[in-house]
Amino acid sequence: MAQIHAARTALLVVVLGMLGAHAAAAAEGSAKKAAAIPSMPDDFSGTWTHDVMGGVNPGRSKPDDKVFTMTDGTVIPLLPQAEKIYRERVAMSMTEHAFANTSSRCLPIGTPGNMMGAPYPVQIVQRPEFIAILFEEGWQFRAVFMNRKHPDELIPSFMGHSTGHWEGKTLVIDTVSMREETTLNFTGLPHSTQMHVVERIKRLGPDRLEDVIEVTDPQTYSRPFTFTSILNKSDEDLIEYICENSKVQVTPDGRQTYGDSPK
Repeated sequence: MAQIHAARTALLVVVLGMLGAHAAAAAEGSAKKAAAIPSMPDDFSGTWTHDVMGGVNPGRSKPDDKVFTMTDGTVIPLLPQAEKIYRERVAMSMTEHAFANTSSRCLPIGTPGNMMGAPYPVQIVQRPEFIAILFEEGWQFRAVFMNRKHPDELIPSFMGHSTGHWEGKTLVIDTVSMREETTLNFTGLPHSTQMHVVERIKRLGPDRLEDVIEVTDPQTYSRPFTFTSILNKSDEDLIEYICENSKVQVTPDGRQTYGDSPK
């Protein structure tokens, strides 16, 4: 009996030793993993609303404008074919049957249009390895994968694929692979699937963010150009937004119609 008791005691010591070693190894692994995740120089978590009067966006345009400009007077560097498309869409906007952008069809406006001035709150949920940007409009979200590379193969999507990293206290978001039916504004400023968007988000004050959005698309624009979006801290909660698409129809030339035919 004494020998059995001693054997059991010895086995228990071995098991406890193994468990202790496993726990120590797990703790060490967790510590290494935590150390490998960069810290967050700033925290933008919370709800924000776009300052619709702030920032720099495409200005109001008329179809006979010689050039199309941003609100600060900067010329939008459209290539000839893209300018023709945009001029046609601007002309549509002057009628009862405006260009039917994706939002009017209950589809996502897409990146970066979703960051540029819609009057709905945006919520940022921030972790060191992942950031989610939640939009009340359309009940949609963007996923930003921190400190990662884009996959070699991507299927174009409305939001695109976003990776992020910190440069000091500025959050840099790199987005590629957007579907070309999305537009850069509600009037229909076009882009191709080759568009590359780089955002630099920084704090202007305790309750104010600036998002500088650089667009590069050699198939649509002759050079990169930038938008600027301003967001203010808000106490609003996001509420459910359901887009009901039984009334809006789209004509073959891309106009909105509500059952009547555009002339």
